[in-house]
Amino acid sequence: MNDIPEEEAASIDSVALEEWLARLAGASGVPGGGAACALMTATAAAMVEMVGGYAGDEGEGIVSRAADSRRRALEAIERDALRSGELGDALRRYREDGTDAADRAARDTAVASAHSAAELGEVGVSLIADVARLLEVSERYLVPDIVVAAEGVAAGLAGASAIAWADLRLAEAHGDHGDDLRAVRERIGALVRARSEVDELRRSAAARV
Repeated sequence: MNDIPEEEAASIDSVALEEWLARLAGASGVPGGGAACALMTATAAAMVEMVGGYAGDEGEGIVSRAADSRRRALEAIERDALRSGELGDALRRYREDGTDAADRAARDTAVASAHSAAELGEVGVSLIADVARLLEVSERYLVPDIVVAAEGVAAGLAGASAIAWADLRLAEAHGDHGDDLRAVRERIGALVRARSEVDELRRSAAARV
């Protein structure tokens, strides 16, 4: 596993799912938690696409939007590997020399990683309205599939929020609290509010099963 380049190890395009999951299970961090969140989000998007396919004319827009969200989530899998590798390298350099330059690099890399995690969470947020709409218009036999979609959105969103928050804390430990950190906090705040929305949606969907 350690001989596999990070971008190849994280890619889900060129390997069987079983192999990718075996890599995720390895103690390398690539793929890691962000990639797992991305896969959950992509799966939720695929479920929205599937149920949307049964929704007639109204489902066309839902299917199109969910397909775009699925693509963005899959792209995030490889982006997570890049950010994880950069952050690990920056922290390693800081531990080795402890210079001001290394400290700033660790901070900047943590900020970039936090924004990347927030971006993934926002992919999940983009699915919420369509999950809610499908719950309104779909036949009862499709409700379990909608529950699966809602749970996938919730899981991916919760994980992405946690990663973004941890990266923010790491950035705060390595520098000043400027506008870039404020922007991260605002994105995380939006994700937290969306988590409340999707939690209510999950309960509504489960009640209809």
